[in-house]
Amino acid sequence: MTDFIYDHAGVRKAKKAATATIYPNQYYTDFGGGSGNQYKHIFVGSERILTKKVKSGAPDQQHWFYHGDHLGSTSLVTSEVGQLVDHVLYFPFGEVWVEERPSSLPEDFFFTAKEFDPETGFYDFGARYLNPRFSKWMSTDPALGAFLPKAGKDIAYRSPSATNRWRAHVDLPGLGGAFEPTNLATYAYSHHNPATLTDPTGLWSAAAHDYIIDVSLLGVASKNDISTIKATSRAFDAVTQGPEQAHMHSMTPPGFTPAKAIAKRDRFIEAKLIEARDFEQAGDRTAALRAFGEAIHPIMDSSSPLHVDPQGNPLPARSLFGVLVGRA
Repeated sequence: MTDFIYDHAGVRKAKKAATATIYPNQYYTDFGGGSGNQYKHIFVGSERILTKKVKSGAPDQQHWFYHGDHLGSTSLVTSEVGQLVDHVLYFPFGEVWVEERPSSLPEDFFFTAKEFDPETGFYDFGARYLNPRFSKWMSTDPALGAFLPKAGKDIAYRSPSATNRWRAHVDLPGLGGAFEPTNLATYAYSHHNPATLTDPTGLWSAAAHDYIIDVSLLGVASKNDISTIKATSRAFDAVTQGPEQAHMHSMTPPGFTPAKAIAKRDRFIEAKLIEARDFEQAGDRTAALRAFGEAIHPIMDSSSPLHVDPQGNPLPARSLFGVLVGRA
């Protein structure tokens, strides 16, 4: 049996199997305790680029550098001298197809750079665990209740057309609520499209952001501009998943009140919009579009029932990420 222990915010802090693994924070892992079993993780934003072994009384010497593919999945791992440490290939939903040098890594950050638990065979995405062999989440979509219209509520109807991707109820959460069949597949990963879509936390697919951008900017921006904004939003989502960056997703960082989180979010949006304007005036349209794409991401998240409560207050960071003590 494997036991998992979580903190008050639902962040996993310990895994107890044959030995204990402790996660004080995202930057440090302690395997079993004692000298020689601690590892540091180095990030750029929220992208892990390096793991290194802690050496007591001496400089850290063993390094593992991660090289990701288009989904962020670890493809190659190299050492501090550039030698190949591991090479990994995957089936579509993250099951390892080929690992050139098994057991060569201190911690398995594989599919979309998520930690793989060999004890269970699942990936830890935060809000949910993914079973790569069955190509399914191990728990249902926590947004399902929001997809169902409340009793007596009038649901706006739009005539399906190419401009709204043939959806008739686009004002419901999840781009159509229960009227969008993919929302009813509560165990499905990224709308069954793992080759191009990712779900960084298990909460909301990037396809939702793509659709909002398409509908909002149709007839306002060119196809190329829209593509740049969507790509920026996806990249932004992938590298800003730390709890301290929760305000960038209309959620509340640890130690913040909802009001303080909203103020910090709004300052971020304003700064990015000013940056976009300055780039546009300087003649750098690509940089302007990227800044704009980052500015609108928290605005889009503010409409998600998994990021804000019914009154529009930001939810705590990772508030849905597990219970205090869970077992698998």
